[in-house]
Amino acid sequence: MAATATEPTTPRHSGLVPGLGFMAIVNITMDNAYAFGGEYCNLSAIFPNQVFGGHVIADPVDCGGFVSKYVAGATPTSGLIQVFAQVTAAAGTCGPLNECLTTESLSMIDGQVWCFYGR
Repeated sequence: MAATATEPTTPRHSGLVPGLGFMAIVNITMDNAYAFGGEYCNLSAIFPNQVFGGHVIADPVDCGGFVSKYVAGATPTSGLIQVFAQVTAAAGTCGPLNECLTTESLSMIDGQVWCFYGR
């Protein structure tokens, strides 16, 4: 499966950020069957040459409490979005973050806002 990357209605691109290339604000929507290891995310429409990295800057109100990270892929313009969930722990303690299981529905992550850097 794949995560869908779209720019907001009014695309927001920066000028050149020294050492980071260009910056773009991107909405990410996850699908209903997570692939263990990460969801493929193609950013070539936004960064035709290379994606340097990205991070979440805002989650939808009801995103299920998942934590996401971007991992650069085999091609310069794509990568993986890995999603982690907190394991239930004893009252008053925090459990570890484990990667979501294969086929877990993440459709509630329907507008996560990311900041990506690339060229």
